[in-house]
Formats: sequence, structure tokens, C-alpha cells
Amino acid sequence: MELDRPVDSWISDAMQETRSTWADVTAPIAALSNQLPGGAPRDPADRIIIATSIALGCALATPDREMIEYPFAPTVW
Repeated sequence: MELDRPVDSWISDAMQETRSTWADVTAPIAALSNQLPGGAPRDPADRIIIATSIALGCALATPDREMIEYPFAPTVW
């Protein structure tokens, strides 16, 4: 992917435009990603994303079928 500006500027601008915020991967989130109940996706990044949404009490906006079908992931889309 080619960007029209440095990546840190692009990310900052994108975050402002969408009114998004960063969520740190804390030790409890990392631990939860390895303790998700039955049938969680095998991809470690997906597990961290799901654990973060659970820990923060927010839904995931994703088209990822595996995350949508995981019954413990709060998803919207």
C-alpha cells in the first residue's frame, strides 16, 4: 500500500476523522486472549482483538466470518 504521507501522520489523521481511539494490549487482555472459551479463532491477532473487545465492553465491526461466528465475540456488521 502506498500512502500520500508518512504512516504516523496517516494513522493520526485517520484516527481523528473516524473519532477512533487506541486500546493498549494490557497484560489482562493478553491473558484473556489465551483463555477464550471454546472454539475461539486460532489466529493470535484475532484472539487479541476479541479479548480487547470483551475487556472494553465494545462490539467489533468486522466482516471476518470466523470472528462473527465465534459466539463469545460481540460483533456488529
